[in-house]
Amino acid sequence: MRTPLLAIILSALFILPVAAGSGKGGNQTLGTVKYSPEPAYKGFSYYSQYVPMTDSVRLAVDVFLPKKLEEGKKVPTIVYFVRYVRTFQLKAFWRGIKDPAFGSVAEEEVKFFTSHGYAVAIVDLRGTGASFGHRDMEFSPQEVKDMGEMLDWIVKEPWSDGKTATTGISYTGTTAELALITRHPSLKACVPRSNIFDLYTDIVYPGGIRQSPFVKVWKLTTNSLDFNTLAPLGKKVETFVKWPSPVDGDKKGILLQQAMAEHKANYDIFDGLYRINSRNEPDKGYGAELTADDCSIHARKEDIEASGVPIFRIGGWFDGALPNSVFKGLWNTKNTKRVMVGPWDHGPGQQFSNFTGNKEKDINIELEILRFLDHHVKGIDTGLDNEPPVNFYTMGSEKWQATDVWPPATVQPQEWFFGNGTLTSTSAKPDTINYACNYTTTTGYGEKGGGTRWNSLTVLYKYEDTFYGPRNRQDSLMVVFDSPALTEDTEITGHPEVTLNVSTTTGHGHLFVYLEEVLPDGTSRYITEGQLDITHLKVCVKGDYECRFPQQSFKLEDRQPLQPGEFRPALVNLIPTSYLVKKGNRVRIAVGTADVDHFDIPEKSIRPNELRILVGEGSGSLAKLPVNGLKNL
Repeated sequence: MRTPLLAIILSALFILPVAAGSGKGGNQTLGTVKYSPEPAYKGFSYYSQYVPMTDSVRLAVDVFLPKKLEEGKKVPTIVYFVRYVRTFQLKAFWRGIKDPAFGSVAEEEVKFFTSHGYAVAIVDLRGTGASFGHRDMEFSPQEVKDMGEMLDWIVKEPWSDGKTATTGISYTGTTAELALITRHPSLKACVPRSNIFDLYTDIVYPGGIRQSPFVKVWKLTTNSLDFNTLAPLGKKVETFVKWPSPVDGDKKGILLQQAMAEHKANYDIFDGLYRINSRNEPDKGYGAELTADDCSIHARKEDIEASGVPIFRIGGWFDGALPNSVFKGLWNTKNTKRVMVGPWDHGPGQQFSNFTGNKEKDINIELEILRFLDHHVKGIDTGLDNEPPVNFYTMGSEKWQATDVWPPATVQPQEWFFGNGTLTSTSAKPDTINYACNYTTTTGYGEKGGGTRWNSLTVLYKYEDTFYGPRNRQDSLMVVFDSPALTEDTEITGHPEVTLNVSTTTGHGHLFVYLEEVLPDGTSRYITEGQLDITHLKVCVKGDYECRFPQQSFKLEDRQPLQPGEFRPALVNLIPTSYLVKKGNRVRIAVGTADVDHFDIPEKSIRPNELRILVGEGSGSLAKLPVNGLKNL
C-alpha cells in the first residue's frame, strides 16, 4: 500500500519531486573522482513549527534531522523554500500508514541527505501550505525577505552549525537561487534544478507565445493547494489527503485553517498572464503594475553574483525551454561553478533518447549534488576544482562530455541555405514557398499531442512518458527542407538558429520550427525546436543580460505586426541540444504555424490563412547549426 499511496499523493504536485535519485544510476558520477561516501546515519527524526517574520506573519517549517544524531553535534542545513506544500496530512484512516506524506520534496531525497549528515528544512512560503499571509506576486521581493529571516532562524537552532545550502526543482529551484539575493552569511552552496532564469522567455512565453495549456494547469494546481480544494486534483487525491500538514501542536488544524483563509487574498498571476503579451508590459490588474521581468532572476543577477555563493546548475535537454535558463545562468553569474545537462525532462525526472529504450537516468544526481555540497559546505576536497565545470550528454553517441566553456570552443556555426524543399551548403535559385496555415499541428506524436518536453513541466499536464516518436505525420502537415545525406557523423551541440524571410496574409502569425534527423528509410526523428510570434521581430543589440545567441527584445515598444504581405526576416532560436546525426542520414527543418496542444493560436480576427517564405539566393533564409569539431556537412 505504501508505494502506490505515495505515488498518488505526489501526483498532485506541480513539480516533479521524484527528481534527484529516482533513476537507477547506482554509484555512477561524472568526472575523474567517483564520489560515493557511505551513509553515516539511517533515517530521520522530524518536527515542525511556525516561525514569525518581522511583520508577524508566521511561516510553517518542517525540520528533518539525522536519526540518532549525537547529543551536542551540529550539522549543516539544506533548505527548500517551497510553493507547493511542504508535507500533507492524510485523512485519519491513512495517517497510521504515512504521516506526514511528503509534498514538494521527495522523501527519498530527505532520507539521502540526512543519512549523509545534513539537516533538511522545508519551508512553506508566505500564502501557501500551512503558512499565514498572502502572496502579492510569485518570486516577490517579500518572498526573498522571508527567506533571509528563515535562514536567521535556522542558524540559531541548537543542531545548526551555522552553514546552509539551498536546492530544489522548478519553482523551488528558482527560490533556491533567489535566496542568494539575501547575501546571508550562512549560505555556502546553491543547487537549482530545472529553475527559471528568465520568466518570460524560458517558461511562460517561449518565442513570445503564451503556453496557455500549461498556465491553465498551473493555475488549477496552485489554487487547489492554496485553498485546499483538492477535487480538481483527482478523486484519489481527495480521498487520501485531508490538507497541508499542520505544525506540531495544532492537532485540530485551527491555525492551519486560519492560515488558509488568508490565502484567499493571493494575487492571481494567471489572470495577469492573459493581460500581457510583452516582457515589460505591466499587469494593470495588479496595483503595483509589476511586469514579468520585475520578479525574474535575470533582473537580480548582479545581487546573485555578488553573493559569491557557489552554484551548481542542473537541467535536461527535454525540460521545456529551460535548457536556456541553465546556460543563461552560467553566462551571467561568475559564481556558477558547475553545470550538468542530461537527456532528461523536467526535474530531472525521466531520461529520453532516440537511441535507447532506457527511461532510467544513467547518472546518480543525488551523489552529484552531495559531492558539490560536501565540497563547498563541509570543506571536503571532492576533486571538483580539477574538473571542467560544464558536463553535457550527447544523444546519438550516448556519451557525456566536459568543457570549460559553453558552447564548447570546438563548436562553430555552419550555414545552410533554404531552397524549395532543400537545405544545402550553397544558395539555391530564388523561390517562394506558399503554405496554407494548418492549425492542427503539434509538437507531440501520433494522434496524441502529449509526452513532450512541454508536458513534463507539471505533473497534472504530464503523460506517462516524455517521448518523441517518428514525426512523419506532423511533417506531412508542414513545410519541410531536407539536406543531402551526410557524408560523416556530425555532432550538433549548442544553440541552433533559423532565419526565415516570411510574410502572412494578416501580418500576424506564429512560427514553429523543428530540427530533425531523417533516416535512410524516411523515418524522421525529433532533435529540438523553437518558436516565434512574428510581431516580436526586433533582435536585441544588447539585451538586459548576456546571451551568446541573438534574441528578440520581446518588449512592448518593439512589438509590431507586419503589413499584410510584407516580407521580413524572422529569427527563430531553437532550444539548445547536443545530438550526433549519423553518417548517411539527413538533416530536416520542418516549419509550421501552430502547436495546438501546447501554445496559443492567434485569435481568429488576426489569424493568417497563408504563410509565405522566400528561399534561395538573396532571400536571407538560412540555418546556422552549431557543429562540434569543424566537420564539413
